[in-house]
This record gives sequence, C-alpha cells and structure tokens, in this order.
Amino acid sequence: MAQINIVRLWDVQTGNLIHVLNGHRSHVLSVVFSPDGERLMSSSRDNTVRLWDVDTGEELRKMVDHMLGLLSVAFSPGGKILASCTWSNIVRLWDVQTFALLRSIEGHTKSVTNVAFSPDGQTLASSSWDNTVRLWDIKMNTALPPLVGHSQGVLSIAFSPISNNLASAGSDGIIYMWDMHTGKQKYTMTANRSRINSVAFSPDGSVLASGSWDNTVRTWDMNTGKTLLTLDTHVNAVNCVVFSPDGKMLASGDHGKTVYLWDALSGELLWKTTEHRGRIHSIAFSPNGKILASGSDDGTVLLWNVRTGTPFQTLNAHRRPVKSVMFNPDGKTLASAGGCIVLLWEIRSDTMD
Repeated sequence: MAQINIVRLWDVQTGNLIHVLNGHRSHVLSVVFSPDGERLMSSSRDNTVRLWDVDTGEELRKMVDHMLGLLSVAFSPGGKILASCTWSNIVRLWDVQTFALLRSIEGHTKSVTNVAFSPDGQTLASSSWDNTVRLWDIKMNTALPPLVGHSQGVLSIAFSPISNNLASAGSDGIIYMWDMHTGKQKYTMTANRSRINSVAFSPDGSVLASGSWDNTVRTWDMNTGKTLLTLDTHVNAVNCVVFSPDGKMLASGDHGKTVYLWDALSGELLWKTTEHRGRIHSIAFSPNGKILASGSDDGTVLLWNVRTGTPFQTLNAHRRPVKSVMFNPDGKTLASAGGCIVLLWEIRSDTMD
C-alpha cells in the first residue's frame, strides 16, 4: 500500500525522486512559500504546521497546537511571522524562526476561513463564517474595528497589491471593497447574488476577478466598482481564479474538470482543457508566466504550456485530491498538497524556454 503521510521532492523533467520525508498524518489543506522562497509551510488536519527547507527537504520546525485542523496559513511579507487559522474561531501568529506562539487572536464567533497580510505587513485580515472580516494591527498588537456588511459567511479575502483596499466575498454573493485607512466600505459589487468562491487582484491592482457558483468569472474595475467582463463559458461552479504575473491573462478552474485561460482585457477565450478527471481546486502561474499548474480531485497536478494550452507534464504521485498548488517565488519549485502529503517538485530552469 502506498504511503500517504510523506513529503517527496521530485525532478519534474526526469521523475527522479530527490527527497523523501516523514510528514503529516492527515489531509494537507494549504501550502505556502516564504517570501524568499527558501522555506515551505504546510498546514494539515493533523493539527500541525510544518516548516520545510526547500533545498534539502529537511523538516525545520513543527508546530502542534490547533485542535480542529488547520485550514490556511500566510507568511508576512518579511517572512518573519506566520498566521494560521482552523475550523475554530481563533487566529494564531507564530515566530517563523522559533515557532514560538506570539499571540492568539480571538474575536470571531464562528470558524475562520482565511487569513491574509497587507502588502506592508502591518495588518492581518481574517474572514469567517460569522459574516465578518477582522483586522489586527501587527505593530501595535491591537485589534482594529471589524468589517461588517456581509449577510453570510466570508470565504475569500484579498489585499490590493498597490492600494489600501481589501476585497471580501462569500456566500451572500456580494464583493465588498473596504478602505483600510478608514475601515469603511467603499462600495459593493454584485451580479446575481450567487456564492463567490474566489477573488484575486491583477498585479497592478486595477482589476479584481471573481469566480462564482453561477458558473461565471467576472472582472471588476477598481476605480468604479463596475463590471468589466462577464465570462460565462463555464458549465460548472468556478472554484478558483488567478491573474498571470503580467496581468494580461486570467486563468480559472471549475467544479467540473475544466481549466480556462482568458485574455484579461478582451475576455477572449484563449484555450480551455478537460484533461483532468475531477474538479479543479487550485491553479497557479509560474513567476515567468510560461507555466500554469492545476490541482484536481483526480489526484494529479498538470503543468500547462500557457502559450499553446497543452499539458507537458503530469505529476501523479498524490493518492488523494490535490487541494493547493503554489510556485516558489524564484520559479524553481512547485508545491502541491493533497491527502496527507506535500510534494515539492523541482522545475528546471530550461522548462518552457
């Protein structure tokens, strides 16, 4: 029987096994690289967060604390602080070097769904099924007034990369845009009130994309809050959206088995594919924009040639649905999480050249 509680490091081109590590004992839900790309953090339903050395595959730290399984982790922009959340209503902050608990943040009354740091690292935001987004001033170690407006659970949050705006969206089908200077609502964006699973800013912060249960991808003008594009080619609920690093393309994955790539300005469908055999949970562009990775219920990660829309590599070491994929900031490593394992895949520098 195949082991499902290990972490493996592979060479994508040759399939050679580079590292084998003992790891999580239950499903891994989230992986994230440190800003310098030298470490990988993974969170799991086994109530642990583990810190790995990307170069050697060595487990550097293990944090055991949360009692209800970890849902999401986020590095501060400087890479010194880690935020984590679980099915509980508590967010915790950790020192990355020592894994010492810095503080536990309470305030939510229901499960926390996501955590995110502002680009300057001064503010932490958390979303919850209690219909709120809560904010924490990292420097002053104080809670800021919560962002209240949603009528149902908040599932996705994203900070603008260039402004003091925060977007939040969830089960009520409304996107709220918040001014982080004032903590006030700037405007709302809605189409047909269908649950929104994912929001993502373009790299220049001028456009927001959303993926919804109504089978659509929409883009929104951040200056006016008006809809720019409604992309309704999906035939299943859209689970994830992401812009390419140059902002010219937008990728989406759905509850069926399809990945789409769009021209972000015109809305032209560049290509779509149904190579996966299960719903798409996560998609990510490589930093150079040449590769798109997708993780699916079928237990595989597919690497796509962005220019042609053809898969050039199938990473099939997972035995469970792949919930998260993420490229290292230098583009040399891809992390994938599924079942009880996190896999690190080495992306050779000549890939897609």
